[in-house]
Amino acid sequence: MQTIFMKKGFESVINPQTLEKISIDNEFIYLHDNNLEISYNLDVADMYDSPFGEDENDFNSFIELFEESLSQLKDYFAEDFEIVYFTYNGEYTATMWKFEAGKLVTSSGWIGDFCNSCDDADDEDEARNEFVDANYPDLKEGYPSEELLDGLRKTLSNY
Repeated sequence: MQTIFMKKGFESVINPQTLEKISIDNEFIYLHDNNLEISYNLDVADMYDSPFGEDENDFNSFIELFEESLSQLKDYFAEDFEIVYFTYNGEYTATMWKFEAGKLVTSSGWIGDFCNSCDDADDEDEARNEFVDANYPDLKEGYPSEELLDGLRKTLSNY
């Protein structure tokens, strides 16, 4: 799990539906005191029987609300952080959020988009697909490759 430390009072700006769901003890996104715990693995296939819904649409809607909440919580982050996680929404997706010096930025997309070494491959599409296959299991387990992290960091933008 990755932790975002929060200042007191953050509950007032977070969507009540989101707050209710993340207050239920679970292994994916869980609020404990002022610590927001976020798993590396937010794969809908692994989240059945969790507080986040009954099907893929429920889960994807929740992730959208949760990500909107992160931007609303910017003034309540107690310290800088960098988090990264895997989701599946029709494609294998990597997402990074970084908060540093009061600025919140994010990067998200198909894992193959973050393969820097694939640009020089003879068959770039095949190389990107191989990169996805090689990287998504490690990301889900909390061990993103340096190449994936570097690719995400290079594309960070203001949220």
